[in-house]
Amino acid sequence: MKLRRIFDIRRWRPGGRARDEIDEEFQFHLEQRALDGETAGMTADDARRDAERRFGDLRYYREQGEKIVKGRARSQARVSLVSGVAQDIRFAIRGLRRSPGFTVMALLTLSLGIGGNAAIFSVLNSVILRPLPYPNPDRLVQMDESNAERAAAAGRPYSTTPVSAQNYEDYRALNTVFEEMGWAVWAGNPSGVNLRGGDRPYRITAVSTSASLFATLGVQPLLGRVWLPLEDGFAFSGARVAILSHGIWTSHFGADPDVLGRTITVDEWPHTVVGVMPHDFKLPSVEEEGKLRSTLRDADLYVPLWYNAYGLSRRGRQFPVIARLREGVTIQQAQAEMNSLAAGLAEAYPESNEGWSVRLTPLGELLTRSLGPQMSLMMAAVALVLLIGCANVANLLLARGAVRRSEFALRSALGGGRSRIVRQLLTESLVLATAAGGIGLALAHVGNRALISLVPAGVPRAGEANIDFVVLAFVTVVTLGTGVVFGLVPAFQISRVDLASAIKGARSKRAEGRGGIGVSRLLVAGEVAMALVLLVGAGLLTQNFVRLSGADLGYEPENLIKVSLDVGRPNAYNNRYFTCDLDDTSRPLLWNRCPPDREAMALFFGQVVERVTRIPGIQSAALTDIAPLRDLGGYYPLRIPGTVTATSPSEGEAGAQVAQEEAEVLVGNTSGRVVQPGYFQTMGMRMVAGRDFRADDPSGWSGVAVINETLAHRVWPGQDPLGRRVTFYGGGQWMTVIGVVENAQHTNLSDRLKYQDEGLESQVYHLNLSGTMDLIVRTSSEPGAFLEPIREAVLELDPGLPTGAVATIPQLAEASRALPRFHALVVGVFAAFALLLTAVGLYGLVAYTVGRRTSEIGLRMALGATQGKIRRMAMESAARSVALGVALGAVASLSLANVLRSFLFEMEPMDPVIYLAVAGLLAGVGVAASYVPAVRASRLSPTEALRHE
Repeated sequence: MKLRRIFDIRRWRPGGRARDEIDEEFQFHLEQRALDGETAGMTADDARRDAERRFGDLRYYREQGEKIVKGRARSQARVSLVSGVAQDIRFAIRGLRRSPGFTVMALLTLSLGIGGNAAIFSVLNSVILRPLPYPNPDRLVQMDESNAERAAAAGRPYSTTPVSAQNYEDYRALNTVFEEMGWAVWAGNPSGVNLRGGDRPYRITAVSTSASLFATLGVQPLLGRVWLPLEDGFAFSGARVAILSHGIWTSHFGADPDVLGRTITVDEWPHTVVGVMPHDFKLPSVEEEGKLRSTLRDADLYVPLWYNAYGLSRRGRQFPVIARLREGVTIQQAQAEMNSLAAGLAEAYPESNEGWSVRLTPLGELLTRSLGPQMSLMMAAVALVLLIGCANVANLLLARGAVRRSEFALRSALGGGRSRIVRQLLTESLVLATAAGGIGLALAHVGNRALISLVPAGVPRAGEANIDFVVLAFVTVVTLGTGVVFGLVPAFQISRVDLASAIKGARSKRAEGRGGIGVSRLLVAGEVAMALVLLVGAGLLTQNFVRLSGADLGYEPENLIKVSLDVGRPNAYNNRYFTCDLDDTSRPLLWNRCPPDREAMALFFGQVVERVTRIPGIQSAALTDIAPLRDLGGYYPLRIPGTVTATSPSEGEAGAQVAQEEAEVLVGNTSGRVVQPGYFQTMGMRMVAGRDFRADDPSGWSGVAVINETLAHRVWPGQDPLGRRVTFYGGGQWMTVIGVVENAQHTNLSDRLKYQDEGLESQVYHLNLSGTMDLIVRTSSEPGAFLEPIREAVLELDPGLPTGAVATIPQLAEASRALPRFHALVVGVFAAFALLLTAVGLYGLVAYTVGRRTSEIGLRMALGATQGKIRRMAMESAARSVALGVALGAVASLSLANVLRSFLFEMEPMDPVIYLAVAGLLAGVGVAASYVPAVRASRLSPTEALRHE
């Protein structure tokens, strides 16, 4: 009978059973009518034909009947499915309510993992995944010029630079692949410009842009307009106009709608306000590859070109260009055309363009490229925590399933198939995961704010991270995936019920004892392995941060203040510090027509130092171009002459000018700093050899220099560096080494991680002066009390000159360690969670093992086993799992060592001390977690244990 039913083709034909039943029903009615006809005296054939005629279109009725039957069947199936799922959900909720301990532990474990994933993903979504805040951002590209051979010859680790002004004009005029292109240069320097208004001047940030940049980005001013053709960029006609940011419009001008047409003074130069930008507008800030500061930055003011004559030449590559691809044009097509245009320019202008090419990079990729590794590290850490949580809950479900064996056996006895039991168990897992997802979402909302506060400054759009629809979709996928992941293995394992033995209360050692415990051991071993990977990573990152924090800076940072000073840009109105040639008013006032008055600058800066040092409580003050720990600073190829000519270092005389034909030897890179006399004394840096700078020493590239110990040992090992000559950045102008100073940390500590090159630790200090300097002040007590007196001293000397950014050196040190601190803190927190969850998993494993072997324990104790042997037996499972997990985790950590290498400074990621410490920690946690259930097992009464089944 069964074989006939199995091989009955009609049963497997779609709708076959319904069609057969309808046919049988129709045949019955036809036969009855045919019998009625025969009874009335008709022949059998006539009766049959008459019955078919009177019955009607049999095919039509059959099709309608099949539709009705199939519709009812589908409706019943839907109702059955919905009611079945609803029944499973209700049963799952009741079951979870009956096991509050299990439910709380599982919810806590999963919600922490899901909440952490959601919080990290919200930042990842905001920083990397969310499109740039411009129309069609996928069509925006960054344009650079590149010359790999020139970079290699100069010893630079990067080959790209911004675009030269005249090349930009040619590319813009000749290309057919871009709708528009524009450029933006931060006006002056990162410390900003001086804005005159109100009782005292303000320090603000300004950007020089082309008018086409706004059209390229697809943004228009909220009020007013952008530059006119005669006001724009290289066609500058003498007019000065400005566009205000929304922030400065509200803060300095009270959001006055009549601000258009008002004259403001920027660096002593009158500007007419012609527009106000929208409140959410931010400018892409992408510098050259070697000094990548890719972000979206707020600026206070937008102005046309402020630049010098070299900047407008074909050699002066100083304009970061952004372009918008035409609709339907790919970046590969655009790259091919730009390569052709670059080759044409190289042929037409070989002296400036030979060897140069163009490189296009999607703007979104460039802005987030440096952040990808950081975000990936965070997501990997929190994903491991979630996987550990899943393994933990799977273990709990296995233990809970062992208790429910009789229940599932009864279900099977009553006709419940294995698939039905698996569905019920998966439903319970999904209900648990859904509840945990809701709690995790609430935790993510709270943790999101805390996480944002820890993100280092400069990460674009990190402050905009929130729980939006993308994050909700991510949490939904993670929640459902988590429910399936941690529920699937226990569901199949638990559903393998030995019906006869389960009903009789006995245990099948093969099917349930070894199998269940074996799966549990593997899950715990996986937890230990993942926890070891996280703990090793946290240990390495923490040690890295401690090394950076405890590194000897070479000076005492306490009671040191940095105050930025900027005398403004060269222009006809700034006649105190610049001397302008105003004969030809039709030409723009460029740098070569407004050379700096160095005597006036030196006099002013000297008076500032003198006035500040007279403030009671200030011990000393000095000037430098870039304060310590502020940023990377100058990073240049260092050269020495092929033939060294000694001079008299004690006299501090500069070496004679070297002939152009004298060979130069490239000896790597170095970091250069401009300082003024008294700098080393103020910083507390000790001279190792030679002497300090003096006021009468020659300044500039052909003057004198002081180097640090690292450079002296690197370039002249075992030799006296005094009297040697060095040069960098330019060629043919040599500085004579007059002294060697002890090593000091000037580079931003995060830059040390990014640019791990020996040149960063080499320092060349030389005398010079520019319009922008940092004043370093050492005080005798708390620096905060001296900030206002310093500002007043500067304003007394020049009422139009505000002090720029003010910070203490400890604050700069703390800010420079922000990125490694963030890495260590976030990974450390998740590693702590992983350790806690692993301890819970080990505890559950031993408790589960003891519960499954209670009768065996009773028998052993009845035969004379001591409590110590019982404890050791109970802890064996944990020991095996920990050993296996440590081995797997060590292999995984070693394979991932190169991934962590980029996050570490002067450290090897395969530190045996950290590996041994983490392995010992996990072993200790394993012993501690398994000891309590092992002791409980050893204290069982043999009689009760034997009666356990």
